[in-house]
Amino acid sequence: VAAPPSAPPPVAFGSAPVSVFHKPLPVEAALSAVRGAAEAVFRLLGFSGRWVETPEGRMRYWVSEPREGEAEPGLLPAVFLHGVGMGFVPY
Repeated sequence: VAAPPSAPPPVAFGSAPVSVFHKPLPVEAALSAVRGAAEAVFRLLGFSGRWVETPEGRMRYWVSEPREGEAEPGLLPAVFLHGVGMGFVPY
């Protein structure tokens, strides 16, 4: 899918350095539980999780496609990009 002519190209995934640090096991468990709950809410809202291969690895994104008869012709999709961390959970 090509971007509309007025839209600038996206920022390259993995173009900025990321600092990695150790988290204690209870923190990792809590983050995993929160992410799992957020994924369940997204699924209940009609989103489906998908993956795309990149040079840095796999990147996950969520899609909500309009149901039959709900799509408006000529209406562009809304795209929301977030940073690294807890992902979409804070939103």
